[in-house]
Amino acid sequence: MRVGAVDGFFMDTPDTPANREAFGGPTAPDGSAVAFPQARVVTLSEAGTHAVLDARIGGLNRGELELATPLADAARDMLVLGVSLSGRLRKSFGG
Repeated sequence: MRVGAVDGFFMDTPDTPANREAFGGPTAPDGSAVAFPQARVVTLSEAGTHAVLDARIGGLNRGELELATPLADAARDMLVLGVSLSGRLRKSFGG
């Protein structure tokens, strides 16, 4: 049986108006930008080879669970591990 893992991370993007609008980014209390826009990336990877089988990319306003749920289709016939695999997400992955 293939073993997979779901994990998420942030990735800085170039500081352009389009990226800031699409992804958002860290801000100061007054709302001004304090860092580069950041994309949230969630991947389904094969544990043995570390090959990325599927991924979703969103802005900071989207949560890991929201991005991870569609990855369940690519995880058929796999044992999937992940820190956040609970509740709604576990049901999506057949658990």
